[in-house]
Amino acid sequence: MKAPANPFLAAAAALEAEVRRRHPDYAAPDGFDGYGEGPDRYVCTTYCVEILRRAGVPVDQALDDRINIEDFDPPLAAAVERGDDAIAGIAWALAEAGYGERLADIEAIAPGDFVQYWYTTAAGGLAGHVGLVVERTPDGIRLHGSHKSTRGIAVHPEVIRLDNKRAIFAVRPSAPAA
Repeated sequence: MKAPANPFLAAAAALEAEVRRRHPDYAAPDGFDGYGEGPDRYVCTTYCVEILRRAGVPVDQALDDRINIEDFDPPLAAAVERGDDAIAGIAWALAEAGYGERLADIEAIAPGDFVQYWYTTAAGGLAGHVGLVVERTPDGIRLHGSHKSTRGIAVHPEVIRLDNKRAIFAVRPSAPAA
């Protein structure tokens, strides 16, 4: 990723570069796995929290909990079907905290926006993911984030389609005024 002007995209590029510098074998089949918990390891939500902090957003425990979807009315599938705010994760959290504008139209999603989505797995279960949009394509979006499939922080190699998700939530973040 080249160094972008958007503070969130710049923070994402810097974080990935720092982690890769510290771990030259990063994401290699038998090398450092940057996905999970621990130093230089992130899951999708902790990655987003770190990007926000690096871009100047003061992330307190309440904002962190909302991004990590710590509180919703179960069952999860019903909450997703209802479109509950609590399962919108970062989209709800940033808008409520005054650090972003929630996007009602998925066609408005652009580089620098965060997207939380829910989908049906091949096994029929429900799974979610969140990341930072780096590119809009005719077929969907490309995300920078942390995922098990990329062994940590990276631009996901596949295009994330928007037409086959159970729910999609997006937010255009804003850094606090200096």
